[in-house]
Amino acid sequence: MKLIVIDIQKGITDERLYDFAGFIKNVTRIIDAARKNGVEVIFVQHDDGPGTGFSIGDVDFEIADQVAPMPGEKIFVKEINSCFGNKELARYLEKQTDKTLMIVGLQTNFCIDASVKSAFERGYRVIIPEGTNSTFDNDYMDSATTYRYYNEMMWPKRFADCISLDEAIGMLENKIMEYIDIFTRDGQFTGVSRPKHNPKKKGEYYRHVLIIMKTADSPAPGEGEGQYIVQQRSLKAKYYAGKWDMTGGAVMAGETPKAAAIREVQEELNITIPADELKLGFETIVDWDDGTGLLSSVFMCRVAVPEDGFKFDVREVNDVKVMPFHEFLHHVSDHNDEEFCNGLKEIEEKL
Repeated sequence: MKLIVIDIQKGITDERLYDFAGFIKNVTRIIDAARKNGVEVIFVQHDDGPGTGFSIGDVDFEIADQVAPMPGEKIFVKEINSCFGNKELARYLEKQTDKTLMIVGLQTNFCIDASVKSAFERGYRVIIPEGTNSTFDNDYMDSATTYRYYNEMMWPKRFADCISLDEAIGMLENKIMEYIDIFTRDGQFTGVSRPKHNPKKKGEYYRHVLIIMKTADSPAPGEGEGQYIVQQRSLKAKYYAGKWDMTGGAVMAGETPKAAAIREVQEELNITIPADELKLGFETIVDWDDGTGLLSSVFMCRVAVPEDGFKFDVREVNDVKVMPFHEFLHHVSDHNDEEFCNGLKEIEEKL
């Protein structure tokens, strides 16, 4: 993870900002937590150009004293709204194995919004701590409304995880960061847990879940073809981008596969599945060419199609639709083996 501090510069860091005192307090807490826990803090300054009063050499261009960089911390200068406008910064971040960025700074509706969306488009997971961005009143909305529009409506479940300040500090302290447990191929826990996106070593496997969801109004087993809720993977997904597939994901450290399945469906499709309605269909092992792999648990359940449509997480899911079993099987068979597909056929026969 990297903490990106954007445009907290003397010319715009003042009482005109929404909740100015709270903003400064929250940002300094985040920066302090990052430094204490070895998370790199990167500063970005905006340059409007010579003669504007907001350029290199101008007092207003300088980083505000309240968040002054420590010696050795990186500082990048940009000339457009997005921090990725600085190509050196973009290249530096691209080289990192951890693709999580925590973004704080100014202003909500300009450079923060542009940077959040640019990061999302590049495949980063973006974290926005509550109360760590702000802006001025404008001709169309006051600053409080603007803040709420982006932090409560525009960004969440589209472009970023907007979380509480305490959660953000917990992530910086490695208390809430997504960790996974590492297993041997035969399912023995190695005693090792590591960040989800870190590279795996040969012989290391981690637990994974998939959830097969037949619609509640499908015919009873043996009385007709079932209908299934199927999601299209994000077009930016690292694996199987744009494929129609099952809902699923990694089991977090200390989490049971069933708990992970319930969480994944809630996070990706905003559907709550009672634990007693979720049954284990079968288990399988996926071996990858690099000597690592997945220990996959495939769960099954019946789910009512939401009357007001699917409200899915657009960062993970491109679309959701209901399709008959034969069509569902056709889509998933191009990236799963025959044994797995036979397991799906058995689920269709008994669910």
